[in-house]
Amino acid sequence: MLAARYGLEAVAKLLLTAPGINVNAADTGGRTALTWAVFAGKEAIVLDLCAVPEIIVDVADVKRRLEHPPKGWPYGTRILKDKQDKCVRILEEFAGSNGGGAQDGAVSEKPGGG
Repeated sequence: MLAARYGLEAVAKLLLTAPGINVNAADTGGRTALTWAVFAGKEAIVLDLCAVPEIIVDVADVKRRLEHPPKGWPYGTRILKDKQDKCVRILEEFAGSNGGGAQDGAVSEKPGGG
């Protein structure tokens, strides 16, 4: 999760190869590695996470969280906003190509679905 939050692409890629890794684990705020990768605007990490078969993509949850970022998150720059928007489009395309369900923007049944 921290690798995604801080945009450490090589570390994230390595962690995704670890046996038994839970890509949907959430922090105390309900944010997953996928959520943090979108917050950070890290397209490569978003793509790597979406490649994991167990990933739960809840586009609506991610969008809600982007509207209400964690306290102190540096979200005000235009460049970061553009990167975040691109990551959201990746999630929307992913959800559209994977049959929907919780991945179509509906609220996920699982906590921290994004």
